[in-house]
Amino acid sequence: MKIHIIRNHKIKSYKINKTKCRKQKHKNIIKKLGKGLLLVIIAPIITAIVADWLISRSVKRINAEEKLNMQVKTLENIYIGCSKEWIDEKLGAPTFMYSCDGKIEFEHMKPEEMNYDFLTCVYVTDIAVLRAYYGKEDNSCQIFFITATDEKQPLNLPLTYRRFVHNKAIGNFSYSDIEGNPTVIGGAFSNGNARTYYGETFNFYSAGNYYGFIFGNLDYGIDVPFLLYTTGPDIEWDEKTSGLKPEVLGVQNIKNRKENYPNTFGLASPTIPAKLAWQLLLENKGFDSFQLKKDPFYYLENIEKNVRFDNNKETTFETEAAK
Repeated sequence: MKIHIIRNHKIKSYKINKTKCRKQKHKNIIKKLGKGLLLVIIAPIITAIVADWLISRSVKRINAEEKLNMQVKTLENIYIGCSKEWIDEKLGAPTFMYSCDGKIEFEHMKPEEMNYDFLTCVYVTDIAVLRAYYGKEDNSCQIFFITATDEKQPLNLPLTYRRFVHNKAIGNFSYSDIEGNPTVIGGAFSNGNARTYYGETFNFYSAGNYYGFIFGNLDYGIDVPFLLYTTGPDIEWDEKTSGLKPEVLGVQNIKNRKENYPNTFGLASPTIPAKLAWQLLLENKGFDSFQLKKDPFYYLENIEKNVRFDNNKETTFETEAAK
């Protein structure tokens, strides 16, 4: 009897375990089917989302590259006489637009004064700031200035004129590297919204070119070697300028042309005198150039550190900067 009971018990236990195993198998099959079904439904959705993100990212990168290439190509191919419509089409609508007019007087020149009236457009791009002065009668460019603002993106002069700076990009050549002698030089100081500025004008008549060339430093451009001085010290004339000294306007705020590198290039129509071209480079009455500086408040707080004072003499600039 004992053996029979044990056998019955064993048989009964086996049947129970067998039933449990079947139920577990069914559950596992259902789970696997559920997971498979979820994968079938979710996988295409996830794949589509990832693919869309990658495509979107790729398109944005391509668009950014195309935009950058367009800006570089346009800025390196602007010439006197090009239309406002052409520049607007390439760079978009100007960020600032205003009328620039006035009168400039000359010494030892006929006529002794000149009236000017331009439509000025300022284009703020990813790599540079372009200021273009258009004639109001035909909207053709009469003078322009390109200030490089991105150290990582080289920006060259128009191909025709690169030989005058030994084919170097803006910011990579000094004033002394520029071919020929400057006709007008000088700068200005400011501890406010106006510019700390230096500029030189050139004429390359001997090279068969009758446009006016302007090279300068504006404080919202790329950081290049630029040693500022206050009014007082004379420029150390180099071998290019010692024999034929240029006209000095404004403040002589640099000493050695070999130590200072322009971050701005400009070109002017032959009808625009060098003095007016130099004056227009300084001009900023129609737009707030202060906001174009990379760190304007740091600039104001450290303006005295950016200037070298000679003989420890107090100047008007020092007094204004201390206020």
